[in-house]
Amino acid sequence: MHIKRILSSQRLGICNSENPSEKETVEAIALIAERTGYSAAEIDAYLWLFCAKGYIEICGGVPKCQICSIKSFCHYLDII
Repeated sequence: MHIKRILSSQRLGICNSENPSEKETVEAIALIAERTGYSAAEIDAYLWLFCAKGYIEICGGVPKCQICSIKSFCHYLDII
């Protein structure tokens, strides 16, 4: 859920839909991995940690945009 949310059109916009499919999410992670040189597993883990409650917890269900280091790439504030 975390990965789909942050990659969705409502947040980073890497996936085209508001609720991306598993396939679209995996393809987006593969694209990020290819472009950055990080493995898909690393990208998945970093994104999950960035969103997960009890960890970094920035981009959860109620995002903490005021402290987000990547908010300039996000569509959330444009939508609300």
